[in-house]
Amino acid sequence: GYAVDRMVAVLQQRGVPHALAALDGELRAVGSQASGAPWAVALEAPEAGQRAVRGVLELQDLAVATSGDYRHYMEVGDARLAHTMDARRAAPVNNAVASVTVLAHTCMEADAWATALLVAGPGEGLALAQRRALEALFLLRRPEGLVEMGLGRFGACGARPSLA
Repeated sequence: GYAVDRMVAVLQQRGVPHALAALDGELRAVGSQASGAPWAVALEAPEAGQRAVRGVLELQDLAVATSGDYRHYMEVGDARLAHTMDARRAAPVNNAVASVTVLAHTCMEADAWATALLVAGPGEGLALAQRRALEALFLLRRPEGLVEMGLGRFGACGARPSLA
């Protein structure tokens, strides 16, 4: 997240009024496209070995980051062990959260919260996101498939404004 924010700072110092800076799935939009339309970015479906689009998010002067268990992981028995470590347990993350996407004003903030909420898990993570009034989309693994839980713009009553 920090590297993306630094890229944006360099662009702004050079007078670039509109940009979409990205690094490994973390993005920050500065202004809008030249046409005036927001930047459209894909939200990846959290499926191992695939690059499928789950939705489209429109960004204008916002950053977005996603943390998940679907790209870098290993399976041990029935457990999916993510590459992210849970320092409280001194073990890899192993919970029902497939991914967490967070919107924030800086990419560093979005990245930090996405990782923290992934590690916290579904119950504690959702409660923390609510307390902090974060804009977050949790995709939870359930026996019936992926279940979405959104807060802020991702949120109320299952509505997902700016997701297509």
